[in-house]
Amino acid sequence: MSEKPKKAAQWRWEDIQTEQHGAYINMRLPDPSAGRIQHFPLAPGIYLSFVRIHTELWPVPPQEDSDHVLLLNYCRRGRCEVTLSNGKFAYLSDGQFALALQQLAKPCLYPNALYEGIEVFLDLDILREHPYPMFDELGISLPAICVKFRLSDTFCQLHLPDSITELLSRMWALSGAEDTSAMKLQLAELLLQIFRQDRPRTARTQYFTPSQVNIAKKVQAILTEDLAVEYTVKELATQFGVSETSLKTYFKGVYGENISVYLQKKRMKLAAHLLETTPLKISEIALQSGYDNQSKFASVFKKEYQTTPLEYRRAKRLEQM
Repeated sequence: MSEKPKKAAQWRWEDIQTEQHGAYINMRLPDPSAGRIQHFPLAPGIYLSFVRIHTELWPVPPQEDSDHVLLLNYCRRGRCEVTLSNGKFAYLSDGQFALALQQLAKPCLYPNALYEGIEVFLDLDILREHPYPMFDELGISLPAICVKFRLSDTFCQLHLPDSITELLSRMWALSGAEDTSAMKLQLAELLLQIFRQDRPRTARTQYFTPSQVNIAKKVQAILTEDLAVEYTVKELATQFGVSETSLKTYFKGVYGENISVYLQKKRMKLAAHLLETTPLKISEIALQSGYDNQSKFASVFKKEYQTTPLEYRRAKRLEQM
């Protein structure tokens, strides 16, 4: 079925359903469409997760804040929000890779309800007490990596050379297996390549304050509450007491797209859902999706789905027979 637009669910850690599957722990939420995490404890203090998320919020276990966990985050697809120790926010999207000393007491947020990627958690306190032999043999120093990328007070996004991009693709391919030996080797190779970079190319990261993020999210809530209603950027900027340029910057920073592009995609998803699940006339669906001109609606829909609204409905009905 087509995707129905979702509201953020206020999940708690107690809602997580965990099952041991051989070498990994499978984590799910009560809603099976929300995605899952395959969590591999590779050694004391070393954890590798393959993440497939289709919700805006994923809870974490209650714990004290810690700035002694080195997080490696590779976003294959989607977008994730990273809360920094200084209270600001940064965002990762398709193909981006970052390192941070992460505070793990806060829920993981995914503004577009989509994230697929690899996360590696390296607990520096545990690894100090129980050094991992492979790291020692290869001369990998996690504290030195933290110093090299100045992680004590920042979030570091890297431009990846082809060799690391290819390595991360190989790591992702292991998500369908339980070959922890290969995972350990590839993780060690990843850290070694990062550690040995003479002049690592860091990407320019845009940071946002809590108030800026809050404005973007409130605007998103207003825009998506009723997709039939049209708002201008000027109206919204005036409502929140910011300039139009600032509002556009905040929104794109959080959601990764311009307001108009984001809204059009939301409207097309709603239209596809209504075409598939209701007997409403196409003209009525166009209105509910924010288009009073049916021809314009059909043109935008065809551009998004490579077929007309009527043919889309017919095809979905045939699939259900």
